[in-house]
Amino acid sequence: MINISSLSNNIKIYKLDIDKIDLIKSLWEGLRDHHHDHTTYFAERYRKITFEKRKEALLAKTKHGRLNIDVAEETDQNIIVGYCVSSIVNETEGIIGEIDSIYINNHYRKLGIGDKLMNTALDWLESEKAVEKRIVVAQGNESVFDFYRKYGFYQLHYILQQK
Repeated sequence: MINISSLSNNIKIYKLDIDKIDLIKSLWEGLRDHHHDHTTYFAERYRKITFEKRKEALLAKTKHGRLNIDVAEETDQNIIVGYCVSSIVNETEGIIGEIDSIYINNHYRKLGIGDKLMNTALDWLESEKAVEKRIVVAQGNESVFDFYRKYGFYQLHYILQQK
């Protein structure tokens, strides 16, 4: 683990080795539960998703692209309190970057951790020469639109799925 920067004396942001992805499991489950609790139509879908399935999908991206995991650690307690997973894939239209998943533990929100994780991930996507950057927002989580707009992300499509 390489320390990238410090937000304060007790929060550090660093890149997590991909083989240590299981360290974000409980936070990812918090995000899944958040989606489950806020979706209007697809609660059952979120109930069925496991970390193992999501991990498999994320790691599959490394076969034809690259995966990056940035974490925020509370160093006094040695616990990861937030993470951001981003990826790069090569498609016919060029190198596509995606913020795949970002989540901050409720007790650590409003401290600038989300901002630091987003900027770190976006810097990585830039360094990887992404020509397009995407974020998929789950239905029911529209309250995050203002957060993403700060980084230049806006709604492009609405994808409807039959229930």
